[in-house]
Amino acid sequence: MGKKDLWRQWIREDGGENLTDQQLLEALLEVGHIQNPPELAKKLIAHYCTVWNVLTSKISELVTVQGLAERTAIFLSAVGNLYAREESRRERTVAVTCPERAARLLIPRFRGLTAEAVFAIYLDSFLVPASIELINTGQSTSAQLDIFPMLCKAAESGCADIIVAHNHPTADPAPSGNDLAATETLRKNLAPIGARLLDHIIVARETYVSLAAEGKLDTLDESGNYKITAAREVSPWSPTPVTGRE
Repeated sequence: MGKKDLWRQWIREDGGENLTDQQLLEALLEVGHIQNPPELAKKLIAHYCTVWNVLTSKISELVTVQGLAERTAIFLSAVGNLYAREESRRERTVAVTCPERAARLLIPRFRGLTAEAVFAIYLDSFLVPASIELINTGQSTSAQLDIFPMLCKAAESGCADIIVAHNHPTADPAPSGNDLAATETLRKNLAPIGARLLDHIIVARETYVSLAAEGKLDTLDESGNYKITAAREVSPWSPTPVTGRE
């Protein structure tokens, strides 16, 4: 049995669940009739760390990897875009009921980043994501928590709740004093427009800390799930520019 047939058999049996990222990427390259899949898969994982980072990278970045032709970069980018579209559709149908589900949505967005970044999940009254947006990126040890655009988005969309998240590239998800202060500033500024800061998730590689779970936000019930509040109307309000440091 050839290697290509072996990959197909393994993927057929369990969807590739037991393959490493490098093996899964190699299988994808084999199916795509790419030359020298083992060596190329090894280079890509060494450079991007995960399959997700490979598939969601720009074509202009992918072609800088030695031995990766533009047609291969286009192929990988197309696969990544198809997955991202389907994942986006799925995210908009599944309620974010607890910190674990929020982290599951957010962790992939931080993989491979060497600088801090801030994301926000905007949720309707049933905790279903209306959108997940990148707020901004910063440096290796800090990022600005730009409160103003989040307030504007909440006011315009009428979303009931917001989950904010940022990463610590140092691999320690423990919140700093600045993280706690920025969380409280955002919580207070959301209140006048009838929106609620549901959680602040701090991601460090594959681990995370939920400030709601840590008791810094009173948004969890006794079972550890986010409390659902009644649907509300966003009050007419013109936010004043306010920022907090992460």
